[in-house]
Amino acid sequence: MQGRTWLAIGNFDGVHLGHQLLFERLRYEAEEDGSQAGVLTFHPHPRVFLQNISSRFYLTEPEEKIDLLREAGISNNYCIPFDRALANLSSEAFFARLLEHFALCGLVVGEDFVLGKNRSGTMDVISGI
Repeated sequence: MQGRTWLAIGNFDGVHLGHQLLFERLRYEAEEDGSQAGVLTFHPHPRVFLQNISSRFYLTEPEEKIDLLREAGISNNYCIPFDRALANLSSEAFFARLLEHFALCGLVVGEDFVLGKNRSGTMDVISGI
């Protein structure tokens, strides 16, 4: 299990200005809490997998993304495979798996954040778990 962690979850393709502001908040929360900051991403991108996209889709390749995240001050990067099994997990099951691997202190996510099968896991749902 990872140590105490504040986590950002998302695809973060391109690591644009909005992502950088989110990472700044992530680093702040982790520092205030005395924990580590981490980013959890997926590959392939869920849309690529679910919509069977074969044309050029990514702004950055996974290795480039890790470099960009490090440049943004995030050294704890976790990329998990997005496959049918993951796509079929409910938000509750996905979050339970997160808790098996992380001593989660909190999440920092974008305003349109959802996770889980059928995008059912809003922050309201997750906070009730």
